[in-house]
Amino acid sequence: MDLFGKDFICTQDWQFDELMAALDLAAKMKRDRFSARWTSILEYKTFIMFFFNPSVRTRLSFEAGLTELGGHAQFLTPSAGRFKTDKKAGETIPVLLAPNMSLGVNVLFHLVGQVANALGDAYDIEITETHHRFKKDAPSGTALELARQICAASNKDFDSCITHGRSGAEAPRKPGNIGMHARRQGDVIGEHTVAFSTLGETVELSHKAHSRDIFARGALRAAAWLVGKEPGLYDMLDLLELKK
Repeated sequence: MDLFGKDFICTQDWQFDELMAALDLAAKMKRDRFSARWTSILEYKTFIMFFFNPSVRTRLSFEAGLTELGGHAQFLTPSAGRFKTDKKAGETIPVLLAPNMSLGVNVLFHLVGQVANALGDAYDIEITETHHRFKKDAPSGTALELARQICAASNKDFDSCITHGRSGAEAPRKPGNIGMHARRQGDVIGEHTVAFSTLGETVELSHKAHSRDIFARGALRAAAWLVGKEPGLYDMLDLLELKK
């Protein structure tokens, strides 16, 4: 089992004997948890995490793992980083902000605005997102960003044009509104579909995440892309060279 040079590891790619070897190594590390062999791997290193919607499980996992390896994990809120106020960080270092690190999703962000602008108001727009049963927020940040991209491209007011689901005996579709629907089921990682419908046809743009590895790949590519960049605020469209 050669892990050298790998940016991330997926246990689904391992054989049974490799999984057992990893578990045996974990047991040894637990027995020798205070040995310098393990506790000095990340000595004097700091890993900074920014969570716009704090994930307790992810944060605690990072903190525990890095501490065990001799490092230090610092948890910062958005207000501490000042990203939502005067954006001071971008004045001194290159910063990439994105609601979703998947490359495919960011291409979808770009496309929905173009389609909305091309088709115009004659087409009704509905956004549907599906995630696992444990997801707390609804709708997802990705679904909201899709709506923002559509609104920006078609001169709609985001705060007033979103309809979250429909119910009641009198719930007709309002012209110009964007329908937003959130589904929670099973262990779905993430699916997003934007439908543009008019009398006679429907155009759909969709993205489905089959593995959470896509978010790691996107984050790693973003980190590599930021190296050497001038201080400023960037997003994934800069990385993908999709901005006009």
